[in-house]
Amino acid sequence: MSKRAGFLVYWLNPCIRKRGGQGSMRELVVSLLFGALVLMPVGARAQAHHQDAADRQAREQAYRLKLSDLSAEVPSGIASGLDLLLYDHYEDAEKQLYRGSRIPENGSLASAFRGNREHDGQYQGFDVVSIQNITPRLRVIYLALEYQMAPYFLKFTVYNTTDGWVILHSSWVGEDIFETVPMIPAQSTPTQ
Repeated sequence: MSKRAGFLVYWLNPCIRKRGGQGSMRELVVSLLFGALVLMPVGARAQAHHQDAADRQAREQAYRLKLSDLSAEVPSGIASGLDLLLYDHYEDAEKQLYRGSRIPENGSLASAFRGNREHDGQYQGFDVVSIQNITPRLRVIYLALEYQMAPYFLKFTVYNTTDGWVILHSSWVGEDIFETVPMIPAQSTPTQ
């Protein structure tokens, strides 16, 4: 037994101290169990930290699965750009979104993402509100960016070039979006 453990056992068990360091095995076991109970909260905090990390990993995995379902509908550049918001990489998200586009990366989109995060909490993913195929190469995509406290709505006009889809225009839209844009019907869950 180490000196530290021996001291802990000696300090925790008054019966051993009374007998000059001589105690029974039962007293030793009781002392060790008591010591374990005293030290258990440290382990509980570590376990809670691991649980938080596991919960975050599960959320990220669920988000990635959701993105893979939408990959046919939303251009990969938009999906991967928005994915960077999970890690609070606002400038990188703007660069990814505007890659190949003629829109200059001036930081306005990144600052809006940062403001959304500060005002309404952590970004948690996006939902497709509507996709309008104007021509085979031109689409208008409305997305609801989900934050902890409220959604924000982004409209992208995208064009399919020989290098893939690029953004021609992006803009923030308000909740009046529901009055003017045809919505994708929500999938209903069967009741039991």
